[in-house]
Amino acid sequence: MVNKVRHGKRLFKQMALEVAVRNPDRYEGILKSFAKYDGVLLDDYGILDVYSQLFLDDVLSAEKLKNIKMTKNYLRGWIKENCSHNNEWGFPTGYQAAFTRYLKTLSEFGFIYAQYNQRLKLSPVAKALVNGKITLSEAFALQSMRYWRMSPYRRVLNDFNFFEFIMDSIIELKKRGHKLSINQFNVGLFSDDGNVDDFLELLEENKIGSDIDKAYKLVKNKYGEQVPNHAKIAKKESAFRDYGNTVFRVLQLTGFVTIDYKGVLLLSPNESRINFYNALKAQNFRITSEAKEDEEKYFEQLGAYDSELENLVVSYRDKEDHSTAEYNKKIPEIISSYGLNKDLIEQALIKVSMGDTRGKDCFWFIQAPVKFEFLLTLYAYMYFGNDFIYKPNFICDEAGIPYSHAPGNIGDIEIYNGDMYWLIEATLIRSKMQQVNNETVNLFRHVDTTKVGNKYLTLIAPYIHDDTKLIFNVASIITMLETEALVLYSDAQTTNEFVAELRNDHYFEEMQSKSKAFISNLRAKLNSMDIG
Repeated sequence: MVNKVRHGKRLFKQMALEVAVRNPDRYEGILKSFAKYDGVLLDDYGILDVYSQLFLDDVLSAEKLKNIKMTKNYLRGWIKENCSHNNEWGFPTGYQAAFTRYLKTLSEFGFIYAQYNQRLKLSPVAKALVNGKITLSEAFALQSMRYWRMSPYRRVLNDFNFFEFIMDSIIELKKRGHKLSINQFNVGLFSDDGNVDDFLELLEENKIGSDIDKAYKLVKNKYGEQVPNHAKIAKKESAFRDYGNTVFRVLQLTGFVTIDYKGVLLLSPNESRINFYNALKAQNFRITSEAKEDEEKYFEQLGAYDSELENLVVSYRDKEDHSTAEYNKKIPEIISSYGLNKDLIEQALIKVSMGDTRGKDCFWFIQAPVKFEFLLTLYAYMYFGNDFIYKPNFICDEAGIPYSHAPGNIGDIEIYNGDMYWLIEATLIRSKMQQVNNETVNLFRHVDTTKVGNKYLTLIAPYIHDDTKLIFNVASIITMLETEALVLYSDAQTTNEFVAELRNDHYFEEMQSKSKAFISNLRAKLNSMDIG
């Protein structure tokens, strides 16, 4: 039996996205798992298959599974017992409805078509992302310009593109010499019709500043349930921190905005990506009336992707690839604006490495993998300052805040001067298999052998498996043997080990000592072997 997604009467509501997946960087892994089941029937058995794959691929995790050897059969039973939600989206109560939390945003943005007792489909734009033709940031930038508030998934009367509305508001504010605060952004989430002039007039008449209570009071008075055809507004924490922050993260991922901090987060257009925004806006994406009522038509219209659109997306990469040029000038400004010091950066670095999201985090909106690289760059700067040039290979806004990995097979953070070159490779991967396959031999190809002086390579991860360390050390020797005149010192370190060794002020001497000791031990063992 086919169940269509249906909600109640359409009302004016806050712009919101599914909060179960707060960090949109997770959607790339989810889509890669879904891609293995493209075309599978999402009946009870099919849902269990796809759901369990999310755990097998380390996209999802659970404390109860920490020391369990996971198999598909085991996970099917575990999911039945431990994952449940009331019936939703046409999926019945149980693990079936719980599964929808990983479908909702991807469906609303046209990446997938996922209905109960129908076949799972990935759209052409989703396949372009999964196959590495476009980045996650590019994919969300494109889809944000197609996303429509009134849809078969959101029974609202707000009939416009929210992201185009908020970006045009930010652009207009810049012309007037102002930036949009996060509190003003949260007010914008409640716009009925996406009228930029009316919204900016509302902000002009109601000075919010950094007062979140004023922002919430304005929302309640202007858009509350006492206004005809308006839904009840959620509590302040849910409306702003939960729903608001989730939408904010998606906007930041698009790269369309620059984020500054002056006691409150401030948004302005990211000039290095504004031409990309304008090019997408010029496409004049719109959704037909039929698609607003039908999930399959909505999917077909939002998910379409051809060579012309792909050429448009990739043609704007060049300027973005140079966004970290002269990053040495941006680092001190970031440290000053956010009131950072060595201890605060260290604490933030350890937290993101551990996956700890509790407590205050001034960079909560940055996606975890790229935030790890960002904090490592800041932390290294706190020790070595301007003795080195810092070239992190992520894409950042004008203020130096990253929003995406750079496309292409390149290293994570390059640090160098006229005497030496240091490459830091950072990963949050904990799985032994994934570390060995993705974070060992291939990393040595990222070393820039054209830079002068000795070369250093550090792999940093929350946890380093013994096999990872062994293969990493052997790969270092092989790289030197294959590359004439290359002197390379390397080490694979946990985040805590990296922090501890930087504190000792002899970081590079220690790396040299460990590399030489490994080579000496290996030579001695080889000499003692009778290999004929």
